[in-house]
Amino acid sequence: MGIAVSVAVGVMVIGVWRTAKVLNKLVRGPQVRARRRLVGGSSAIEDHAVVTLTGRARAPAAALIAPLSGRSCVAYHIQAEIYEGTVGSRTRTQLVTIIEQRITPFELIVDGTTVLVDGETADVAARPVPIVPRKIELERDFVARHGHAMELARHSGFEEAILVAGDRIRVHGVALVDLDGPGERGYRDGPRRIRIVAHAGHPLTIDRAA
Repeated sequence: MGIAVSVAVGVMVIGVWRTAKVLNKLVRGPQVRARRRLVGGSSAIEDHAVVTLTGRARAPAAALIAPLSGRSCVAYHIQAEIYEGTVGSRTRTQLVTIIEQRITPFELIVDGTTVLVDGETADVAARPVPIVPRKIELERDFVARHGHAMELARHSGFEEAILVAGDRIRVHGVALVDLDGPGERGYRDGPRRIRIVAHAGHPLTIDRAA
């Protein structure tokens, strides 16, 4: 009786711990912080201002290929849970969680104005999902690139989110504005070039717009 109660209590404690871990991730996880940044920032483009702009992505000059789907994109977000052992096996253990996010510089068309999203890394708030059907060879290459045996891919879990040319996208960062001539720097003063870049405290953050 005592052993059964101890086991039951142990299972309950593990269940509570796992639930708390999931809730903490939902409330404080990196994607949540990224989405909070995307509701801040100004929509008015001023030099060195913190902005959040919404527009339509234009195909980049340098294509970025999403590692798990093989699709061309402007940004991707991957989460991979790498396991050792077969699915359903009592000896199956999680080795590592791999999170990989990348963008390529691309143009965002904002109310007819071209804005260059200028960077190669960003917090991609788009939630990754499983790819169906799986592309096992791409998964094996991904696992190997991160220093693990590619055979582990078959029994591991992979999710990917991509943002592609033509998508409506929100971007948060710091605006840099170059003007054709002297004068006050602002959105409607005839800028020659507008960029959004990362800055201390304001990493490039992007997501799919509603």
